[in-house]
Amino acid sequence: VIPAYNEENSILSVLEEVSKYFSNILVIDDGSVDDTFLKVVKFNGCCLIRHFINCGQGISILTGIRFFLNKNNFKYMITFDADGQHNALDAYNMARFAIKNKHKVVFGSRFLSNKKSYIPKYRKLFLKIAVIFERVVFGFKLTDAHNGLRILDRESCKLLSNISSSKMAHATEIPLKIISNGIKINEYPCQINYK
Repeated sequence: VIPAYNEENSILSVLEEVSKYFSNILVIDDGSVDDTFLKVVKFNGCCLIRHFINCGQGISILTGIRFFLNKNNFKYMITFDADGQHNALDAYNMARFAIKNKHKVVFGSRFLSNKKSYIPKYRKLFLKIAVIFERVVFGFKLTDAHNGLRILDRESCKLLSNISSSKMAHATEIPLKIISNGIKINEYPCQINYK
């Protein structure tokens, strides 16, 4: 599931990369006012749902979750950002890791990777503050809760089928609902491309 808002410059390269590893791709165009929708329509090999107004990434993920639960019988769903910051090979390896170990949920973590990657200082500070805040307030023991690369099994998706955070607060709401229902969130190292 790839939520996209005004990603005309990156969406085709993201779809080309993701399609090397996955054959069931769903793009949620979240009311883009650029050519994102037209570029996705021209790409063979993916499904497309369009929000006619911008609802926010949380609602786009909710749309993807509901489609996943109602339109297929797959065991796992992956969330993947449309801006080119995620690596499709990381998503593939995370999925294999989840399947092999029978994990219900796996979140990508840029802070567990052995490879050096440039993280802008302001971004790193924000993410570290978020990790500390969520650990103190919610009891999360995650190194990177605000990473959009996630593997979610069907049971977890059912728990998330009514998330209400439309904007970026969904990055806190998703792990909160999962953890409060007794499901462990596993983490897997991944790279983030900030270019």
